[in-house]
Amino acid sequence: MAASDQDDDHMPLLGVEPSVEAPPRHDLLAPSGVEAEASQLEAERSLLSRRGSLSNLHDECATTETHQLTLCEKAGTGFAATLMIGMLATVAIVLVAVPAPFGGGTPRCRRAAAIAVAPAGANISQDIVVWSGRGQGGTVYHDWLHVLSLIDYSWRKVKSEADQGKKQQRQPPQQRQQQGPASASAPLWRPAPKPPLPLPHGRWKAAVTTLGTRGMVVHGGDAPDEPGDTVFMSDTWLLDFGHLRWSLAAYTGSGGNRSASSSSSSSSSSSTEEGARVAAPCARHSHTLVSFTDDQGQACVLLFGGHRGDGVLLSDVWKGTVSWPNITWSLLHDPQTGTGQGPAPLPRSGHAAVMLNDSAMLVHGGRSEVYGSFSDVWLFSLADLRWQPVVPATSAQPAPRDLHAAAAYNGKVLVFGGRYGTLYEASRPLGDRWLFDLRSRTWSMLPVRGLSPLPRFLFASTQYTPAGDGAHDRLLVFGGETGGGCALNDAWQLDLVTHRWRQLSLATFASKQCKNLFG
Repeated sequence: MAASDQDDDHMPLLGVEPSVEAPPRHDLLAPSGVEAEASQLEAERSLLSRRGSLSNLHDECATTETHQLTLCEKAGTGFAATLMIGMLATVAIVLVAVPAPFGGGTPRCRRAAAIAVAPAGANISQDIVVWSGRGQGGTVYHDWLHVLSLIDYSWRKVKSEADQGKKQQRQPPQQRQQQGPASASAPLWRPAPKPPLPLPHGRWKAAVTTLGTRGMVVHGGDAPDEPGDTVFMSDTWLLDFGHLRWSLAAYTGSGGNRSASSSSSSSSSSSTEEGARVAAPCARHSHTLVSFTDDQGQACVLLFGGHRGDGVLLSDVWKGTVSWPNITWSLLHDPQTGTGQGPAPLPRSGHAAVMLNDSAMLVHGGRSEVYGSFSDVWLFSLADLRWQPVVPATSAQPAPRDLHAAAAYNGKVLVFGGRYGTLYEASRPLGDRWLFDLRSRTWSMLPVRGLSPLPRFLFASTQYTPAGDGAHDRLLVFGGETGGGCALNDAWQLDLVTHRWRQLSLATFASKQCKNLFG
């Protein structure tokens, strides 16, 4: 996917209540067989009907060589409830009061950042942590950690412990495969520096999950040195919630024996640990990580799929057993290497994955260059290490999509947002919510109630349980990209029981075009 280079700035925006009255658009056709979604799609068409072309858009959110703060980071605090009318005749934008919505630590607009919620009990309490992502002009941020308090909803910038004192030089710490102007003819592999540096290279489209109360796990992603490059990473970094300290995971494992130089035909790469060859997932982006606890009580992650550096899509499943800060990798299933038995999902990237009761991983959607976007559901069982397709009992189901989010709760899986359409230029963001009942195998589209986020894809998301007795899970959403190539930096949470949205921080925009569309 060729993502847009425009960043989106700095005009306050809150939720949108879409109208069902909208003129038809030839480039926003509803997918066949998804009639139940028609009203939601029409509402989104109204929102995007004025998006226009951004090909000649001048980005006003450029930073200086001294990295001065953008308007997105300079916005004031204390917005009162306001009603703004005039974006479109059929769309109302509602501003609501959010305690301390802006501050010096507000993240700039970005796509595909890493996100986690530090659970109650960690030293920094229950806060939202955001790191890196892709912003203006294709720049991937190497900035601080951004922390949003779930008490007063204020942002602050925090340096990790390794970042205190003397400034560290950031370089990619593991083997990586590069595509771009300097390597258009062949991938370039760079060996890991020794000893590894203490800070991860900024990136986007990484796989991210939260490991219990301990910290955030970040694997792979795209970490270009310059805008326009594509550098596929294979490293794993662990962020300790207690100290906000980054650690580069040392790899141990089994399940493959190919070296990094031959990984263009393999889903595994290998590194050398004290002379021994160690198998690990190859460099990739747009894959997924989910966390669980195994039968021995060990913290583990499951990695699935993604986009490899040579353009090949993957369908491999890896288990990573974490002994902080080390990971032992084992390959569980891979049709390319003949590992495992039975059918498997088609190779894909940009899918959504959730863990079900520490016993199975559910995968929904994603995208293939050959087959386009998917709407299928698959289950990978940890008991027999087999895939099983889950065929819906009725014809109603979400539109095919990628770059979306999923959350599991009480025997159901909720899907939100994403991108519909194979080509970036002809695609559109989605803002619908669908609920899949695992017992009845039926999909139902949730109605819009109250404020809701703008349609979006390439956003960061995570599921968490708020502190307090009787609290139930939420899906947290941050940033991403909406219509017209406009990036976002707002935060929302969805109650997985009441299915109502709550906005935690305001959105801002950088470009005049985005302000005209949404401001």
